[in-house]
Amino acid sequence: MFKKLNFKDQLTTVRKGLVFKISVFLILIFTASLIFNNGNLQASEIFSPGQQDESVEELQHKLEELSFFAVSQTGLYGEETRRAVERFQAAANLRPDGIAGPETLNAIDRALNSIDINQREQLKIYTHNVDVIYLQYKLSQLGYISTEPTGFFRGQTQAAVKEFQSDHGIDSDGIVGSSTWQTLEEEFDQLGETTYDPNDIEEDIEDDTEEAVAKAEDQKEITSQTTDINLEEMDIVRNGDSGEAVTELQKNLNQLGLYPLNPDGDFGHQTELAVRQFQEMSGLDVDGVVGPATWEELLTDEEGEEKSSTYQVRAGDSLWTIANRFDASINDIRAANNISGDTIRAGQSLRIPGNGGSNINQQSVEALSWSQVNRLFPRNSTATVTDVQTGLSFRIRRLYGTNHADVEPLTSQDTNVMRRIYGGSWSWDRRAVIVNINGRLIAGSINGVPHGGQSISNNNFNGHFCLHFKDSRTHGNNRVDSKHQNMIGRSASQSWPLNRN
Repeated sequence: MFKKLNFKDQLTTVRKGLVFKISVFLILIFTASLIFNNGNLQASEIFSPGQQDESVEELQHKLEELSFFAVSQTGLYGEETRRAVERFQAAANLRPDGIAGPETLNAIDRALNSIDINQREQLKIYTHNVDVIYLQYKLSQLGYISTEPTGFFRGQTQAAVKEFQSDHGIDSDGIVGSSTWQTLEEEFDQLGETTYDPNDIEEDIEDDTEEAVAKAEDQKEITSQTTDINLEEMDIVRNGDSGEAVTELQKNLNQLGLYPLNPDGDFGHQTELAVRQFQEMSGLDVDGVVGPATWEELLTDEEGEEKSSTYQVRAGDSLWTIANRFDASINDIRAANNISGDTIRAGQSLRIPGNGGSNINQQSVEALSWSQVNRLFPRNSTATVTDVQTGLSFRIRRLYGTNHADVEPLTSQDTNVMRRIYGGSWSWDRRAVIVNINGRLIAGSINGVPHGGQSISNNNFNGHFCLHFKDSRTHGNNRVDSKHQNMIGRSASQSWPLNRN
């Protein structure tokens, strides 16, 4: 016979059964999350300053793809990462706290990934959300806009949309509806598709290249702004204010690299953060209010002369090409814009000091042997390549290579610049380039056809390309390629800023 349980024993049995069921349920949920999130940032994960692991590096890579992050991907969630997250959050109309939680991570993925166009809302002037970031990101990749995504649908974005619509036979109303979304997705899907004949190594693209050079020159027109500013008439502005004075404030903060968005005339949280950073850098009272002392410090240089010239960085620009165009010193541009390294981003406004050639920082280009470069440029390290003929620059990462360097464009934007260098279509033609490896300028030569293996999957470049240096050899026949060496000699004859007369 079974022993009859008393009430206490029955309650204990029920509790044990309930605990067992809950445990099984939680295990199933956890297992499912591993299956569905394998290889992606966990939707429930929260990234905050001080964290360091591979998932942070993945976050940095995604922010870099969107042009919000412009330094080395270290896997450490430091100050630069926090500020990049904060800028993205402000653009996505999220709380800009610099902490990447589930809402921010989902917004980043939405800004990067193609999804059902029916899930994209109609966008028009004055819209502010993450879908605008996605729109601006795609337009940037396609060459219709050259600024960092802001999340604000304003005049520049509307003009880019109208141009895109006109080019594709869509009613140019500047409103992004289902037909514009669909065409944008189709155009972007075709962006990375290339076809080529590996045997056609002598293809002549001289005319296309010349056309591309002319187009690149047109696209990099200098925007000079001459202002006549009376400091005594500048209004005191603070959080919540709007108008022309706020726009002027934002423009100047943007030139210093402190305000990452397009000036819109609205003094919000991001503007106040930039003001406070500027005040702290300048030794002023840090109150976030722009009064006479802050205006004076912001609008005059050390000699008391008002700023007179700015340049908006475009895709493919480098500090060297900008310095050459303005006949200015690279180091002076760095100092005027608080830039410690060589990283600049498309859409950034740079202050260009001086206007003479007497203080140009001339730097010779080294013709280092491949054995030397092989030590300076290890695998997985990055460098900047500048084409001698066009002056266009793009970033690369070394994949492998023993006889020469096998490299990849770092991002899809870098691929677009390289494609422009080759006149819009890939070619085996050799081109003279100058490679910046940790500040050393080294003569090199590239060819322009994606082939073989790759490690970067989202740069719209299906493979790698070859980068040769002095005395380097081909992989196939282990011989020195005379065409590459001729181009290397041409690169070595240059000095910086580049002289392309």
